[in-house]
Amino acid sequence: MGIPSFHAFVRAYKAHERAALNGMPIHRYKSANAREEQWDYDLIAEEVNWEW
Repeated sequence: MGIPSFHAFVRAYKAHERAALNGMPIHRYKSANAREEQWDYDLIAEEVNWEW
């Protein structure tokens, strides 16, 4: 259909919910999978910057 989309995606982690409930960005929230959770958002940001 010619609709552009991102290649990167954000996986569903409990930390995303918990960070939001605590009013914190995911980059400041500490959890067991912190690197992976942050990496998903970083990849999206890189794609946005590249396309913009």
